[in-house]
Amino acid sequence: MPKVKVTNNEVAINGNLGEILKSALTDADLAYKNELAAKHGLNGKEILYCWWISLKEIAKYYESNSKFDEALFIKDDVLTKAIEPAYNFYGFKAESVEKEFYLVAGLLSFYVIYTVWWGFAIFFLFEGLGLRMEKAKERKEV
Repeated sequence: MPKVKVTNNEVAINGNLGEILKSALTDADLAYKNELAAKHGLNGKEILYCWWISLKEIAKYYESNSKFDEALFIKDDVLTKAIEPAYNFYGFKAESVEKEFYLVAGLLSFYVIYTVWWGFAIFFLFEGLGLRMEKAKERKEV
């Protein structure tokens, strides 16, 4: 279990990195399920923000000690893939897409049609300006 010491405005954390990250990921999972506030008795977003700040500082510590693999793992995997999404979607109720299948299918279809439509609009706009998409002429050496 990590040992935490608070002095004025500074926090010192000593412990196994694996255990610290395991705790952070457990809290991120509980936040996804909207059960984080019940565990700690605080606002879930505040807890996730504290994890974000702490893990960012831990990553800086590892970078300063030339342990780039650990720092990269903390930044790319734990922060980006767990803590930040849990913070951003905290409070949302997770539901199956099957409930809104027709809405999702309609939105996806609209997105594809809209994208192709604007693609052709840009294509014709450039064609009107005199730029054409043609096959390159065969190059002959002199």
